[in-house]
Amino acid sequence: GDAVNVAARLQDMTKSLACEAILSEEVRVTAGLPADGLPEQEVEIRGRAEPMIVRSVTRASVLSALVNDVQIIAA
Repeated sequence: GDAVNVAARLQDMTKSLACEAILSEEVRVTAGLPADGLPEQEVEIRGRAEPMIVRSVTRASVLSALVNDVQIIAA
């Protein structure tokens, strides 16, 4: 379905955006990650009518640190 299509497209974009991971804005919000922690971009996703806001993660360790910070604050 749509989620699988989007995940595959975002994974492919990591090469062109020179990053290790890309999160949709929806995932960032759901995870409670800070808006200023990751650079924002609007991208076209093949198979979707509307562009999508995504956040690029240059190194997975950066994402891990953000998730850990959110967990500490929630505890």
